[in-house]
Amino acid sequence: MKKDKSNLIKLKNNHPLIGTWYPTDNFSDVKIIISRNGNKFHVKAIDTYDDEEAEIYDVNWDDDKNKLFFNTYWSTGRFTKYCFFLQSENKVSVTFTYTTQEIWGKES
Repeated sequence: MKKDKSNLIKLKNNHPLIGTWYPTDNFSDVKIIISRNGNKFHVKAIDTYDDEEAEIYDVNWDDDKNKLFFNTYWSTGRFTKYCFFLQSENKVSVTFTYTTQEIWGKES
């Protein structure tokens, strides 16, 4: 059986996404660590407030658009979808969508 190589990319050791990323507005305690695992990206997400490491799912790189997509799941039940768009060697634009929780009351 042949392996499908359509999703493989040739990652360089010095790819600009490799490193530790953090929000520059200090709004979040999460840092994202991107490394290389063979020809794939490996992602870690750590909440620096309590050192929790999220579960990571569906890491995908779009070489044509310079975008890295991945999902995180935290012990609180929060699920976050990320898109890292490489702007320059030291800057990414990050779009993320997440679940949240509210307490609701019933009208009398």
